[in-house]
Amino acid sequence: MNPQDIAIFTGNANSQLAVKTARHLGLELGHARVARFADGKPDIRILEDVRGRDVYIIQPDGPPPMWYMELEQLIASAKRSASRVTVIIPYFSSGRGDRRDESGKAIPAAVDAKKYAALGVDRIVLFELHAEQIVGMFEAAGVEHIDSLYFRPIVLDHLSRHDLSNAIFSPPDVGRMAVVRSLWRKARAMGFPVELGLIDKDGTSSSGIQGMTVLGDFEGRHAHLFDDIFGSTETAVMASRAALDRGALDVTLWVAHAVFPDRDTPEIRRAAFERLANSPIKCVNVSDSLPLSETEREVLGDKLQELSASMLFAMAIKRLHEPRSGHRLSSLFELDGYREGLKEFQATT
Repeated sequence: MNPQDIAIFTGNANSQLAVKTARHLGLELGHARVARFADGKPDIRILEDVRGRDVYIIQPDGPPPMWYMELEQLIASAKRSASRVTVIIPYFSSGRGDRRDESGKAIPAAVDAKKYAALGVDRIVLFELHAEQIVGMFEAAGVEHIDSLYFRPIVLDHLSRHDLSNAIFSPPDVGRMAVVRSLWRKARAMGFPVELGLIDKDGTSSSGIQGMTVLGDFEGRHAHLFDDIFGSTETAVMASRAALDRGALDVTLWVAHAVFPDRDTPEIRRAAFERLANSPIKCVNVSDSLPLSETEREVLGDKLQELSASMLFAMAIKRLHEPRSGHRLSSLFELDGYREGLKEFQATT
């Protein structure tokens, strides 16, 4: 890949993910100043010539709101002279606001989709959305080229290295059941005799989750729980205990986005990590779509397993930058296409 034709930039949100993605492609991260003025506003300047180049910007857009502000200005700076600007958003922070559940409320995902449309980005690539209808919100807002990648092929690639002869798949909450059912079907198609279960909250109140309903044969099986987002971690921990109470041998957790309580509330955030660390969960598998600090990694210790999305993003960039290569972006939606992409990169390194 010719560095004269392509450039990859990022802000301060998750620079390590962008660095790893660039290096998979044999590139260095583009030079940009991403600082702040005295009043806290972002001070952004691209420090290299991008005239006529294919520019990719990799950045989760929150939380906190500053990450979106950095992304917005990086887009505006690149569009002044780049031939094309593609934004890869590892975590779309308004994803959980995909519907109006009370009168008098906006739909945050739709509001933010309109913001991106107004920026005039050539293409947006999202990763593991909370709800698939969000893609339609971007299209309705006027974003002509919008794609969504999935955590699924990364998870299946790693799952295939586990002993799944005595396993059961379940969500920790009914809202993720459709995704887990899809993973279960694909695992069965790969020849693994995996069972399907369901764990769901009985209800919540100011004092927390009231209890858990468990369906399925967990007795004597290795339980794998799948979710897209961490919050307080209370649901994941209670679901794991419910699985063990029903006879599961152990519990492994798979989560796409490490969305923990706000960094502005460090005590609450640390409590969420400690809740996971002290829980009976055997292993916590999470993507690097959002950054974790060294201290947070130390709290989780050996329980933490980070599954990088950087190779998936590198494959996406290669397919978008070289559309005549014969490989479609949609091939990365499934395990076979992801593994074929891994072979491509291994052959060039």
